[in-house]
Amino acid sequence: MQHWWDLTWLFTTAFALSAIAGMFRQLTLAKRRKAIDVGISGGYAGCTGLAISLVWHSYFIGNPTLLLGLCVSAALVGATSIDQVIVLVKKVIEVYETPKRHDE
Repeated sequence: MQHWWDLTWLFTTAFALSAIAGMFRQLTLAKRRKAIDVGISGGYAGCTGLAISLVWHSYFIGNPTLLLGLCVSAALVGATSIDQVIVLVKKVIEVYETPKRHDE
């Protein structure tokens, strides 16, 4: 039987490791390195890791290390895919907003 402090440690560690991974990902891949962007990326990745650990902790009861690795990798993949979607939407908006020149 697991004690409440074991689960608290697991959820806290999943949030912290995922948040750190999200911040490192933002620092290494982003051209803009504003503190607010790094904080938001870390918070988003941390919440993703926490949500995954809350949902799947009963399946990985005997192997918390695997659960923590899954949380960190899912947080990184989720942050990367969301960033790619945002970049794609920005490019589409720029294409449709730029006026076309007709040089005659």
